[in-house]
Amino acid sequence: GNMISVHQRNDKLIPYKLVDETDTPINVADADVTFIVSKYPNWREIMITKTVVKTEPTEGKIAIELTADDTDLPAGLYIYELLLIDVDGHRYTADQGWLNIITSIGEVI
Repeated sequence: GNMISVHQRNDKLIPYKLVDETDTPINVADADVTFIVSKYPNWREIMITKTVVKTEPTEGKIAIELTADDTDLPAGLYIYELLLIDVDGHRYTADQGWLNIITSIGEVI
């Protein structure tokens, strides 16, 4: 998967394109897509759960909107997952990767 980096207590908008194994865009028009972040290696401890914004659903284009509250986490590596639940309720892990939370000296403000 990818690596997403963001400083602590920062807002960040992450554009994203969901594709299948053949690099074909996944149509997410009728699906729910959730961005989930958990601790590593203790992945059962969920830190962030967000419904993503669909920017161009038929092209698989979404945006993950992280807020300063979301990224108010100890610096380090976390696991993220994009969970897709289709119109019939089937669950697919559309992608998985790393979220790198970088120490911010402005964090104390």
